[in-house]
Amino acid sequence: MKRIQLSHMLGCAWILVALGAPALALANEKPLPVAQVQGADMYTMSSTTIPGPRRYYVSLPERYNASNRRYSVLYVIDGDFQFEHVAAAVRSLARTGRIEPLIVVGVALNGEQEYQHYTTWTTDELPGSGGAPQLLQFLQKDLLPRIQHQYRTTGHQAIAGYSLGGLLVLQAALAKDSPFAAYYAMSPSLYLDNYALNSKLANAPLSGRLFLSVANEQGMGVSELAGMLKPSSERFSWQFQQFAHDTHYSTALPAITAALQWDFADYSLEMPDLLALGDERAVLKALSGKLQHWSQPQLGWLQAWNLAKYYVVSKQMDHLEQSLAMWEQAWPGSSLELRVQLVKACLKKQLLDTAQALVDKAPVALEQSHDWQKQRADLFAAKGDMVAAKSAQKKAEQLAREQHLAEWEFQELAPGSYQ
Repeated sequence: MKRIQLSHMLGCAWILVALGAPALALANEKPLPVAQVQGADMYTMSSTTIPGPRRYYVSLPERYNASNRRYSVLYVIDGDFQFEHVAAAVRSLARTGRIEPLIVVGVALNGEQEYQHYTTWTTDELPGSGGAPQLLQFLQKDLLPRIQHQYRTTGHQAIAGYSLGGLLVLQAALAKDSPFAAYYAMSPSLYLDNYALNSKLANAPLSGRLFLSVANEQGMGVSELAGMLKPSSERFSWQFQQFAHDTHYSTALPAITAALQWDFADYSLEMPDLLALGDERAVLKALSGKLQHWSQPQLGWLQAWNLAKYYVVSKQMDHLEQSLAMWEQAWPGSSLELRVQLVKACLKKQLLDTAQALVDKAPVALEQSHDWQKQRADLFAAKGDMVAAKSAQKKAEQLAREQHLAEWEFQELAPGSYQ
């Protein structure tokens, strides 16, 4: 990566610019060789708004191949430089139950000139500026439809950018027909054109969710914008955070992590909080707000595990089928994962009859769940049926491999058990 310094009138803003690889031939939905990108696939596509083949990176959630569920998407500007650590942050936070799993798409720009051109409006202060409207149109007209066609998405998305990429994110927030519901603008270069964007943002009827951040840098205009924005409302909520111990260079990873944690602050379900709420209906009512989040969250395995433990500890185990129906009605799709984790919780407490009842009434859809097959294997073994345990264990391991699950998930199955 090559870095350049871009001076403005105050002489104090530094910009990171990633020089992309040379334009690549159109791949027609086929990923380029893995050696060219770490932890994801890279594609090229043609554009109706920007000349030449356009490159983009894609990182899928860990369980993408394990079901037919849909996922929301986070688009990352300056994908050559920013994509890998953003995708890693999303995967790590999702794995630990802090955020909803997301598809991450990195939007690559081919070198310094494109980066400056496609993130800015026309200004004499920066030669070659002015292409931001084209890039925003490319996203809306070309790339978003491509991703929605290529992958199982919810149709909801957020956009993230750093430095000049953050400037583009804020321009997207101003667009009347913006397709994005959340905006993460990290150290955006608001100094450009004598801070012209600040007053526009302060006076615009913004909507969605906005995260602003800045490092230990002066003259960026970010702190000033935070002082100008209207208070958060039901229509528009925002957060500003300064990383006083980070530079413009080092703030990218902590800033995207903070952005995600703020945006998904109410996502995780922790046992003490659940128990404090009381019975299951109080819990469901308290969690109903989660369904309003732009990402259209679904009940993840870790959330379901905490809920299952809650049912056991609170001794609400005598009507589990009714409970599952209640959750399914309020949160479609949630009952499948919750049933899996309830069986697991019952096995840990040696509640074999309750576990068996949950297995007996399980829907056919769970047959393709590696985790479900593992719980069946453990239940059969606990009841002394080692032939059935061996068969279910083998099926669990087979599904995990076929669905390309992460190695940690495969090892969680205790491969080779009951052989």
